[in-house]
Amino acid sequence: MEMDKASLLASISCLTSEAQAFKKNGSSDKATRYEVRTAALALADALEFPVEQALRIVFESTPPLIALRIAFEGGFLNHFGGGETQTADSLSAITGADRTLIARIFRILTASKTVDEIGVDSYAANDLTRAFLMPGIGDANTHGCDNVNPIFAKLPEYLSQMDWVNPDTYSMGPHVFTFGRPLWKRLESEPHKSALFNKIMSAFKQNRENWVDIFPFEERLQNSVPADQVLVINIAGGVGHRLRDFKLKFPWASGRAVLQDQKHVLPTTESNSKAFADLQECDIETMAHDIFKPQPVQGARYYFFSAIFHGRPNSACLELLRNTAPALKKDYSRILINDFVIPEKGANLFQASFDLWMMADSTGQERTLREWNELFDACGLKLVEVHTLGVDSVLEVELA
Repeated sequence: MEMDKASLLASISCLTSEAQAFKKNGSSDKATRYEVRTAALALADALEFPVEQALRIVFESTPPLIALRIAFEGGFLNHFGGGETQTADSLSAITGADRTLIARIFRILTASKTVDEIGVDSYAANDLTRAFLMPGIGDANTHGCDNVNPIFAKLPEYLSQMDWVNPDTYSMGPHVFTFGRPLWKRLESEPHKSALFNKIMSAFKQNRENWVDIFPFEERLQNSVPADQVLVINIAGGVGHRLRDFKLKFPWASGRAVLQDQKHVLPTTESNSKAFADLQECDIETMAHDIFKPQPVQGARYYFFSAIFHGRPNSACLELLRNTAPALKKDYSRILINDFVIPEKGANLFQASFDLWMMADSTGQERTLREWNELFDACGLKLVEVHTLGVDSVLEVELA
């Protein structure tokens, strides 16, 4: 029987309510919800003819992100944090921006559901607005517009000049091609960009599955480590969020916990008193260490990397592994790598897109299991097991 417009809209409305209930009941993980969302998008695609869909992708993909960037830069969204409503006139009076400009920007923000439209040129925050106002979330769009999008614009030219070879060195990567220096050098010399990037990384990690929930520590920690021996080292661990998660969840685990990073990153009473106090509270030691130098701590149980390898090319990853492998004790020590494992077939759009972000921003790469194993094999290591929760994984690696 042929369905009319009203019946089809009613069916979609019913599905929308069921999807909202499915999300709220707490029984579905991120991977499951992404799978259902992909099916829902296929429903939307089924309503379009190919040329319509192609033109929509071309013209709709970038403007919502640019409009959001403009809204942050102009201070338009700063006045929605308390739940108040605003109009184009009120925002113009507050910010000094032209009323017509504001209306044009918010036309995109409301059409993309970033802000609710409650009347003619009248707006209110919704859950998505509040998400973008959270530390690190809107900042990710700022970093994308200011740093990644210019690289994307030059990426075809870069790859052509490189004879279409997969990027594998910082010194000749897409970021250097666009800005003249690698990302890390720019962050070192521009503190405001470094602070923004750190907020993004913190938000990114907080919104992924936690490694302490992915790896079966309850089972593995039954054989206790002597109190004076190192149980776990978080290498390039920043201010120690992930190591603190471990100590809070397993306070009974014996053995030392060590946070390693460059000296200027590790928290001190002067640089980051709260993070320093948190480490002290959890009895976490700090140690200055350059990940491109040999690992000084020998024979620890676990050497942990969180979201480190995906931001680096294969050549750098091999260097990291070769600096770490000699410290491992045979049949005892493990390297734990918390990163994506992209499926060989059927990768979701978020993972595949993030891979291109990594290529552009840091000459990095999200990897398939085959690509991970190629790295391990080249360093005298072998994969023990991949532990997965949702779309996040912890790869457990030992000496071959």
